[in-house]
Formats: sequence, structure tokens, C-alpha cells
Amino acid sequence: MRYLMWGALLLWATPGLATVVEPLGLGEMAARAEAVVRGHVVGSETVDVRGRYETRVRLLVDEVWKGTVKVGDTVTVFTLGGTVGPLAQRVAGEARFADGEHVLVMLERVDRRPVVLGMSLGKFRVETADGQVSLVRDPVGLEVAGEGPDAPVRPATEVLPSRVSVETLRAALRAPAPVPGSVGPLGR
Repeated sequence: MRYLMWGALLLWATPGLATVVEPLGLGEMAARAEAVVRGHVVGSETVDVRGRYETRVRLLVDEVWKGTVKVGDTVTVFTLGGTVGPLAQRVAGEARFADGEHVLVMLERVDRRPVVLGMSLGKFRVETADGQVSLVRDPVGLEVAGEGPDAPVRPATEVLPSRVSVETLRAALRAPAPVPGSVGPLGR
């Protein structure tokens, strides 16, 4: 009975969880990204790393918009959380991927491993309708910090656009913006 009560309390409390990130516009994200690639998910695996789940997503690169990755390379992207057997760990705001999904990702390195820049802010699902390609992000569980100490924290879905045109993102990538302290190339 005690476990049932704790489980009910956990389920009740879970929807209020969120991760707060700094407000990054497309230009800032494009400047910070070490690589921007379009590809599709060819597989993933979740492993238990000392009690914390980590998912390793394999992307087959179809296009390179920025960086030294090559078309045809497979890039492994690391995300927090995942499912091992009957147990799951979720990190609010973390990018999630599905096998076969077509995506565009902005990548940076954390601890020398490729991760999605800005959690789910840097992952776009590629959608095609009526011959037009759209980039759609789903930052559920992310909140954006306001500027200044008294500024409110707001859901990312209210502050940042969820749908971005290919042209808008390409223009952001063309804008010159040096990134101090950038690291080496991403690769296999």
C-alpha cells in the first residue's frame, strides 16, 4: 500500500517538472553549434551508467549544413534518460528520437561527446507537406529564463517558434559569429 501511495504521488507531481535553459535564438544556436546535420535515426540503445540512463542515438547523415561531418557518416548523439527493460527515466526538455525519424540537429560537445545543443531546442523534426520542407521542434518540458533577475521563467513553447523554415535556419548559419573556445570536429 505504501508503494502505491508513493507511486500515485509521483505520477501526480510529474507533469509540473521542467528544465530551465537560457533563451537562445537561432543565430546564437547556429554560432554555438559545432555541427548542424540533417539525417535519419538508424537506431538507439539506452544504457545504465551508474544508476542514470543514457541513450545513444545513431544518425545516418544525409546533409551537412555546418561542421566537418561527412554525408554517409553515422554520428552517435548522447541524450539523458531512456528505457531499460521495464524501467524508464525521463529528463524534462531533453531531445527524444524515434527510429526512422528524419531530423535536423544542432550539435555541440559536452565531455567530448556530441549532444543536442540546448536540449530539445536544437532538434528539429523534418516534415514535408505540399513540396515544402519545414523544421519542427518540440521543446516540451523546457522553460526559458527571462533576462534579468526579476524576469519570469516561461515555457519555451510560448517564447520560441516551434516551426522554422529551412531558409531561416540557413540564413542564421550564414551569419558570421565567431565562437570562442570551440572544440574539434565531430565524427564517427
